Amino acid sequence: INVLATPEKTLAINRGESLKILTVKVNIPDRVKSDFTRWCIHNRWRTKTFAIEQFNAIIRNAVEDSYKRLILPFLTRSYRTKLTSAAEKESIAMFVRNLRQRLLVCPVRGCVIMGVDPGFRHGCKLAILSHTSQILHTDVVYLHNSGQQREAEKLRHLMMKYSCTNVVIGNGTACRETESFFADLISRRYFHPLDVSYW
Repeated sequence: INVLATPEKTLAINRGESLKILTVKVNIPDRVKSDFTRWCIHNRWRTKTFAIEQFNAIIRNAVEDSYKRLILPFLTRSYRTKLTSAAEKESIAMFVRNLRQRLLVCPVRGCVIMGVDPGFRHGCKLAILSHTSQILHTDVVYLHNSGQQREAEKLRHLMMKYSCTNVVIGNGTACRETESFFADLISRRYFHPLDVSYW
């Protein structure tokens, strides 16, 4: 199948080949071979004296053999490698563009959100996002050490300051303990008058 080598097609062809669904052949124009042969005979290995016809035939046969066995496979590999590299770069760039759009979309339209990355030793990292996904504040709280009351006060202050009603807790180390900590505060209406929920 003759296809234009767009990045999507290149990666799809590579996948099909690796799954042994299809075979790939790169067609190098015949003029590449003729230009290479002409250069070798008339420039690279041109004799300084009058050459007999048998000598020219040996040179021509050697050049054609080297082109067929060595140079043509090398050109094919180089071309495929270049296409694959360009396609991978483009696919990564497209992934970055798509991911940026996804990350810039507010998780809950019209709400201020506190994102919590749970942790024991190094504390829980916080980020408060506005309803337009702007970062309003970042901080670290140590919810699982001594001094939990002081950290709870800090959380209450931040929630009140930014009118934050939604808490999103990451799924990592100490996520259950962090969820339990927030559940306890919410059940005691610690953030009153705000109606805070977490997910």
